[in-house]
Order: sequence, then structure tokens, then C-alpha cells
Amino acid sequence: MTPLPRRHVTRIGKRNQVTIPAAMLRKLGLAPGEQVEITVDEDGRLAVAKVEDPFERLRRLRESLALPATSNDQLVEIVHEARREHAVAAARKYQRTISEHDERRR
Repeated sequence: MTPLPRRHVTRIGKRNQVTIPAAMLRKLGLAPGEQVEITVDEDGRLAVAKVEDPFERLRRLRESLALPATSNDQLVEIVHEARREHAVAAARKYQRTISEHDERRR
């Protein structure tokens, strides 16, 4: 089997689209229409990762912590609570960023 290239140079298209080589997509287990998460590190490098099903992630976490099995309803509530907490934290961070920006402009 041919080794997977670790680097690929491409162009950004007119509609801000980037083509990812099929071999890389297969390696990531991605197919057309699937969601990906794109992150940028401090050095300006982009990383693309498959968006993981939150229930699968929770199941693996529960197994790694040796927690007892939970019902689907309990899992749904745990995920919703985590999303609420994340939204509140993001709103606070956004508000701090706006406040800091306003302070600097004064």
C-alpha cells in the first residue's frame, strides 16, 4: 500500500472552498456531506478533524472512567447540559472580549 502523503498544496477556490485529496479523506474516515471541525493554532496552522458523534464520545468517556451504563434519556440530558454550559462560557468570553476591546479604544 502506498503511504499517505502528510502534506498537500492546494488553492482556495472562488467560493472559499479547498479540495482535500481523496486519500486523506479516506484516512480520516470522511465522506462527502460529513461535518468537519477546522481549528487554527497559535502559529496560524489549520487542522481538520472529523466531527464526532457526542453520544459515541460520551460512551467512550464513560467506559474509560468505568462509569455505570446510563439510559439514552440520561445521555441526552448530559449532552444538553454540557451544551448549555458551553454556551454560557462562550457568551462570557465574548462579553469579556468586547469589554476589553472597548477599554482599549478609550
